[in-house]
Amino acid sequence: MTLKTYVEYLLPGIFMSEEETKEIKNRDVKLALKQMPKACFTFKFYDVETIEQNGEVLRGKAKNHSGWYYPDAEKIHWKKIPDTPENSILISNVKGNGLGGYGIKTRIGNWQWLQEGDIIFSTKENIVRGRPLDLEG
Repeated sequence: MTLKTYVEYLLPGIFMSEEETKEIKNRDVKLALKQMPKACFTFKFYDVETIEQNGEVLRGKAKNHSGWYYPDAEKIHWKKIPDTPENSILISNVKGNGLGGYGIKTRIGNWQWLQEGDIIFSTKENIVRGRPLDLEG
């Protein structure tokens, strides 16, 4: 049995986000950023067990999902979103769905609501979860 790690990238789509998945050596944020498609606004890691049996590779279900990583995004409380008619649905969604009433304005300008385990970080400050992120190496 072999455990493989994958990174799933989300990109903007017409109605729903598009997904792009790549096998990755390990859960290295720096490596995931280097492989990240230009339009990507978030990514997560997960594992899949595979086993070869009678010449056929069998894949298990995805497991050990990380939180979503949001590079260069901003966490914003619904009360801080300008109360204008064009923002009324956004405010309602963030208020009703975002953890603690928070939304995430991503690096490309779209919005996601904050969920348990989400990680928002700055590639400019090279910090993830309070630890330095070496983007040069």
